[in-house]
Amino acid sequence: GTARATVRGGRVAIGFRLERARVDGQVVLRLGLASSSAAIDELALGVNESWFTWVYNALVWIFQEVLRGIVVAALHEAIADNTASLLAPLNRQVGPHLPTLLTLLGASAHSLPWAFEGEEYTVLLDDAGCSDAETPPQPLGLKVNEATLEIRRVVLDSPTGRWRGEVCIGSASGSCSDRGLLAGSTN
Repeated sequence: GTARATVRGGRVAIGFRLERARVDGQVVLRLGLASSSAAIDELALGVNESWFTWVYNALVWIFQEVLRGIVVAALHEAIADNTASLLAPLNRQVGPHLPTLLTLLGASAHSLPWAFEGEEYTVLLDDAGCSDAETPPQPLGLKVNEATLEIRRVVLDSPTGRWRGEVCIGSASGSCSDRGLLAGSTN
């Protein structure tokens, strides 16, 4: 059969904030996610062209509020999963202008909230993995979901595993600021 869904009164709201972060030893200004919400006033679902159309439609009618909640939850998850990919290009474009904006508003960078506790580091990769001028290239030590680029596991005996910092599991950027899920510190 075929299914048809109609949404009425659907809303997605994303709020940004100015924040500061420590990145590679320097304090940078950037936009971050302040809030997000999703809502659907009415979700109408219907199934056609099936031997069991009446059964499916009866179940949809019985569980329509549950289904609406599932769709709204999926919207919230999609917002959380895609925030980093939205903010990265936005910050590349807007970031250089944020100090001027603060000056025009009469605010200082010190009045902005921190994006998170700690520091972000940029790791440059070549075909062989992680390297710098003093060490030969070696694998970075992250197991990544290739479809989503989310970090799934940190190999303990690797540059990342030996690093005394934090890596966010389930994050496309490795930063805990875009997901808020802390995997833990390595020692």
